[in-house]
Amino acid sequence: MWSGVAMEKCEIQALPSTDLQRLLSEMPSFALAMIDGLIAKGKCYSSMAQMLGTRSVIERLAQYLLNLSELYGIADGDAVVVNRKVTHDQIAAMVGSTRQWVTMMLKRFQTKRIITIDGSTIRIERIDLLEKLLFKD
Repeated sequence: MWSGVAMEKCEIQALPSTDLQRLLSEMPSFALAMIDGLIAKGKCYSSMAQMLGTRSVIERLAQYLLNLSELYGIADGDAVVVNRKVTHDQIAAMVGSTRQWVTMMLKRFQTKRIITIDGSTIRIERIDLLEKLLFKD
């Protein structure tokens, strides 16, 4: 079973397996796109498993914030603004921690002026300091 949670308004299309099989056999470009999607999904799962097994929780939080900045960020001078509603529970689930720990660390990042949070907007003031947490060498 697959499931998901929409983080914003969207439309979802479900295809019965017979229709999907027909499309795959009749449209080679669709089949190749499906394979590409499955490869990307596999890489994401592999990366997530590697990160959960080898990185500390603080490093995983830094990586998550950097990923948000790359996916949804808009440059604003030296800062990056991410206007995306993400709850502390959702972040905790992504980094393998508790909501309480995420809340505490986000406050610490704010105190250190690494990020600023205002409502659903995360402003990453110091990308370099997040990267420094990941690349200590």
